[in-house]
Amino acid sequence: MSGWRRHMSLCGAGFHPNDRVDVMTQGPVGSTQWRITADVHGGFRSPLPWPLCALTPGKVVAIDFHEARSNALTLPGSGCP
Repeated sequence: MSGWRRHMSLCGAGFHPNDRVDVMTQGPVGSTQWRITADVHGGFRSPLPWPLCALTPGKVVAIDFHEARSNALTLPGSGCP
């Protein structure tokens, strides 16, 4: 399909139900963050920013309003061409 791109998603669990969660990524040439809301079970699914190559290799972490923090995940990759 022309113009179609497959977007990667980040899933999380173990946060407070319906709580705000700040997701932050940091790579070699920049960083970004965005806010999502956990579901009634304390989980979430969020698309990763595009283009992801600007943030790889890098790390991603999520922190909720009660300062519960996820483990940092590594985003593998070699950056943008």
